[in-house]
Amino acid sequence: MGYFCDLALCNSNWTFNHINNTWKTHCEVLYPPCDIEAFLNIPIKKNPESVKLISVGQFRPEKDHELQLQALAKLIQSNHQLSNTKLLLVGSCRNQEDYQRVESIKSLSSKLAIQNNVEFHLNVKFQELLELLGSANVGLHSMWNEHFGICVVEMMAAGLVTLAHNSGGPKYDIITPEQNGFLAGSPEEYAECLEKVILNYSNYSGLRKAARERSKQFSEKAFGKGFSEHIKEFLKDLN
Repeated sequence: MGYFCDLALCNSNWTFNHINNTWKTHCEVLYPPCDIEAFLNIPIKKNPESVKLISVGQFRPEKDHELQLQALAKLIQSNHQLSNTKLLLVGSCRNQEDYQRVESIKSLSSKLAIQNNVEFHLNVKFQELLELLGSANVGLHSMWNEHFGICVVEMMAAGLVTLAHNSGGPKYDIITPEQNGFLAGSPEEYAECLEKVILNYSNYSGLRKAARERSKQFSEKAFGKGFSEHIKEFLKDLN
């Protein structure tokens, strides 16, 4: 079907490269609309009393929550001063399989001896999500080759220091390392980056502000403007 398209709008450069190589048609990048207004209104903490990491996403296998648990365990093992670090896993469950997955993740946290460091928040209302983001310091994302990464944009808009997977949309479209966020791949890389961020958190106020500014480039307003420009250009070429 893609071969018959006159124009394909792709939600990231990762998707662009995939579609362009597969369909061999005219492709353009148009980032998806992210409703970030409520996240931008979350007050930015200056000196947090406690360290809270937060991960937002459905409890699906590809989200790789296991990587986050492994990273947290390695962080605590390498620096016992960070043994009170909390990880808030926030997400929705679509069916019984997802609930079983949550139980599997809980079991892994026990095996890693970090069960007291991990909190599960399932199917929360939007207002509760905002409150949880407001209570956190660092945003975590661990999916390999996420096509874009709306949750990454939302955490950046919330003013968190965001650490995402070094692949896909977060790598090629959203985060510029050390400027508006961080990227990592292995549990060891995540743990090393987390330790650096947590121990030097007060030094990242500029980065957090830059992350908020970057998130605005993926807003609904930016999408509307970009969509109009792409369609106008496309129709002009038809004439």
